[in-house]
Amino acid sequence: MATQFAFAVAAHDMDRSPYPAGATFEVMTASGTSAATTAVAAAHHNICRVATTAAVYVTFAAAPVASATAGFLCPANSVHFFRVKSGDKGAAITA
Repeated sequence: MATQFAFAVAAHDMDRSPYPAGATFEVMTASGTSAATTAVAAAHHNICRVATTAAVYVTFAAAPVASATAGFLCPANSVHFFRVKSGDKGAAITA
């Protein structure tokens, strides 16, 4: 059960694919304890694509802590895009 965070650049003329824009990726296995990525959104990154095989709550900040009350629910086997700012990391915890 993996959750992938991909920090990237998205512009109005892109097809929602961050890969051509030089994304920074990290794959983590979420558990019942919040875990933050070591990957950080660079100055030019404005989105984070989250793809997960498990139901997780995710959140973003300089020092994020995910929880059921402070996170976005991503159902199992889903992909979501979130707007982020420079210096943000992602965090996940199982739902």
